[in-house]
Amino acid sequence: MKDEIAEIKVIDNNHLEFKWLGFYNLKKNQMDFLENPFSKDKNPIVLERCND
Repeated sequence: MKDEIAEIKVIDNNHLEFKWLGFYNLKKNQMDFLENPFSKDKNPIVLERCND
């Protein structure tokens, strides 16, 4: 069974790289929802810390 849905890599204190992997469907024995739901254009995406 595959539990990971994403890979997250810390670039620096203000940036993360987020790579969407999808969900594992136990009935089909394959990955589903492989398209990044947050940004359909890019995978991985870089997230930037917001200033409060």
